[in-house]
Amino acid sequence: MLRISLFLLMCLLPGILFAQLWSDTFLFASSGPFYTIDYDQDGDLDILRLSSGVYVHENRLPDDWIPSLNSIPEFWSTDSEPGDVESDGDLDWIYYAGGVTYGAIGWLENLGNWEFEVHVISELEDGSNRTMISGGDIDNDGDIDIVLTQTSTGSASYGMSIWTQENNGTFTETIIGDSLMYKNLSRLADLNDDGNLDFIINQAHPWLGMIGLSVALGDGEGGFTMQVIIPDLHDTFASEPKLGDFDFDGDLDFVFYHDENQHYGEKVLWGENDGAGNFTVHVVENNLDPSRKAVEMLDCDNDGDMDIAYGPLLFINEGDNLTFTETLYTDIDPGYIFDHLVAADIDNDGDTDLLNEEVRWFENPTIDLAVDEEQDGSSLPSEFALHPAYPNPFNASTTLHLALPHPAEVTVRVYNVMGQHVATIADGSMPAGVHPLTLDASTLTSGIYFIHASAPPGLDQMQKVMLVR
Repeated sequence: MLRISLFLLMCLLPGILFAQLWSDTFLFASSGPFYTIDYDQDGDLDILRLSSGVYVHENRLPDDWIPSLNSIPEFWSTDSEPGDVESDGDLDWIYYAGGVTYGAIGWLENLGNWEFEVHVISELEDGSNRTMISGGDIDNDGDIDIVLTQTSTGSASYGMSIWTQENNGTFTETIIGDSLMYKNLSRLADLNDDGNLDFIINQAHPWLGMIGLSVALGDGEGGFTMQVIIPDLHDTFASEPKLGDFDFDGDLDFVFYHDENQHYGEKVLWGENDGAGNFTVHVVENNLDPSRKAVEMLDCDNDGDMDIAYGPLLFINEGDNLTFTETLYTDIDPGYIFDHLVAADIDNDGDTDLLNEEVRWFENPTIDLAVDEEQDGSSLPSEFALHPAYPNPFNASTTLHLALPHPAEVTVRVYNVMGQHVATIADGSMPAGVHPLTLDASTLTSGIYFIHASAPPGLDQMQKVMLVR
């Protein structure tokens, strides 16, 4: 895969980027999962959350967020993920709902106009606040299946269950490893380029602590082979492994955090994929103060390499993927508010911001500071470039940023692996600057796609994205 040449904004240095802390704005209270999605198709990212209902918070920045739309007041979910369960082209949601004494797995049927109907697949004998869920077509039969961790169904007190759909909305459960706790689960994605969905997960013995971080490689028929990436962690807490192409070589890597308890300190790691699902683990930071925070990967300084956010900290990639500079992006009291981090360009200004689970928006000042420093136009992009899509892999939509050093007639098209043109993101005149572009995948099926941006005279860039339903 061609590595994408990304633009430099006036040679941004850490001293420029972090001359001030990121501003933070409390948006609204949330105690459940949330997602960034262009709900109203107006080119900016809105927020959908599933808490004590299904709410859509419509983005009207810089003014405000309009009151949320509540479609199911009685619904409660502790983990969920979008997916086209019915294969009818609209966005449904798979979910796990429950707590310590009760659990249920199911899906929300999209009835249109963001109204949903609740379908319960199975009520579980008890539940867990650490249960996680992810969906995708793991048996390659064209519909959404589900992976659920740390279930307590039937005779299994712990374990992981695979729920394969039978093409008619019914699901069959297979329990894996009922003597182990399978805890934090990555999204399903193809990690070894064989066309089958895989995932990364950490597992533990119920009384002896963590065994390790493993990759589960799918066989395309609903079965998985577990391969240990990091053995003998013995941790008391670990984050959700976040997937993304950290080194821009065309395959999916991961970032991960684990707390080896107060005697050993904490580690922030990233795992380098060789393209075949084998990972080399690099330590980004070791012996941090125990605080149990989430991690996220993002290019926070727009310099063309991936950085890592860990709670209130940023680890700035020095360009070799092995050396990182630690800095604070906020001085807010961390408390409980960094258990979940999402990277997204909420204000549509060309840099990536962060959201936490409160939901609080941390605004990245990269673009604003660059413009403040230079008022003579030198802050415009120095070259034509297609910024990496985020998220990638993605489910409903993904956002890219196109950098234009001068006005141009631009075409941005999407192609499938057969080279067929399947969508157009942009086609027309654009001024100089950085332009956010959103790929709405509601009419596309799961798989690999290539996004091609072109502008005269002879300017071309392409990148690969993965749609997972």
